[in-house]
Amino acid sequence: MKVSKILKACAYLFLGGNIIREAYQIAVNTSYLNTGKLMGVESMFMLLWSCFVSFIIALVIYGLGEIIEYYEIAKEKHADDLTKKNIDVK
Repeated sequence: MKVSKILKACAYLFLGGNIIREAYQIAVNTSYLNTGKLMGVESMFMLLWSCFVSFIIALVIYGLGEIIEYYEIAKEKHADDLTKKNIDVK
């Protein structure tokens, strides 16, 4: 259970952190001081695209966490089944 929860938390941290990092990079690289022109629409499209890519990557990481959680639960169930004693009451 711990590995899946860590992966899920990492997915959320990646999503938030990457969006903030990309927003900062786009703001710095498309600023009026660097380019000499206003790039409002272009920078907004770049920000939307980077948010979409970050979301897709975070979904993949979260999906891996879900898959690992499924196998962790299945492993626990299987271990419980093996430790149970089969007693026939007649």
